[in-house]
Amino acid sequence: MNTPSTHSQQPDAMTGRTDLGRRLAARREALGLSRDELGRRCGADGTYITYLEEHAASPAIGTLVRVADALGLPVNYLVAGPGIAFRTSAEAVTARAAGTEVAFEIDNIDDVTATGWSVLAVGELAAFTDPDETHHLNTTARSQPWAGGPRSHWMKLTPTRITGRHVVHDS
Repeated sequence: MNTPSTHSQQPDAMTGRTDLGRRLAARREALGLSRDELGRRCGADGTYITYLEEHAASPAIGTLVRVADALGLPVNYLVAGPGIAFRTSAEAVTARAAGTEVAFEIDNIDDVTATGWSVLAVGELAAFTDPDETHHLNTTARSQPWAGGPRSHWMKLTPTRITGRHVVHDS
């Protein structure tokens, strides 16, 4: 008589699991957190954390920021009014590029779903010089820059052109 297997399916074999889900789970597990504990830290239910980890989810940006903060993951830029703000070193090449046209790109590729997206913003780069604006950015930022060394010099790209693309795999 054959006995049915009692082994549960491994999370990576679950259909619908995306790069986001795998990364969230890996970071949560590396920190030794349960799904319920992560949920408590970011103001979500543990079952929602399970959903984010195991399904192709599209959480709101606010949810992503809270989860990233709870996991200690850096979000290295902010949308500041009509611009994109980020920190760098005052001595960095980027800081010296103030007053010139620059490009800022953010993208994501998900190997599991064979999809991806990319957004490119082009515009003039400027340094934040107003102490009140800098204070606001420092208190609004949910993480520290991941690059080593001091990164307390705030820069702002004011886009004049924004382009993007969504990449999908033809089945």
